[in-house]
Amino acid sequence: LALSARFTAKESVNELLTVRNEIVFGTSSGLFVLNKKSGAYKKINFFKELNIQSLEFSGDFYLIGTKDDGLYRTYTDFTSLEKIYSLPYSSNRIPITGISHDRSGNFYVATKGDGLYGLDKNLKFIEHYLADDNSLSLSDNHLIGLYLDKFNTLYVSTETGQINSLNLRE
Repeated sequence: LALSARFTAKESVNELLTVRNEIVFGTSSGLFVLNKKSGAYKKINFFKELNIQSLEFSGDFYLIGTKDDGLYRTYTDFTSLEKIYSLPYSSNRIPITGISHDRSGNFYVATKGDGLYGLDKNLKFIEHYLADDNSLSLSDNHLIGLYLDKFNTLYVSTETGQINSLNLRE
């Protein structure tokens, strides 16, 4: 299997996600899907080309974080693309660098410059976490990744090399 030949030098693969029998690639020139069983490979053609920085699969749909065009949702058949407007306007022009969701179905969206956003299971805005002088806040607003462990603790990595944690236990 030689996937490296599938992407040109102008395209960068920014996120990989394995869902069932597929590998979903978020790239600088859109979304690609590889069927692991058949080897069939295709580009998903939406109404616009997205520079995808992050992906998350909820079990029902995918959330797509872009470099400079905000957050989108698509379903497993990839036939439609829906812009999520519940994030503040400022987040639509900066990279969405990570997306995760907890056991309650809430989503967490990391940005490169505007901290961390919390959305409920209906993708409605619920919280905004920012760096400030409080020792319980984020250490930096330039976030680069999220990891949710089995204990429902969200780890947030920052551009300055810090790791922050958020206890999401119910």
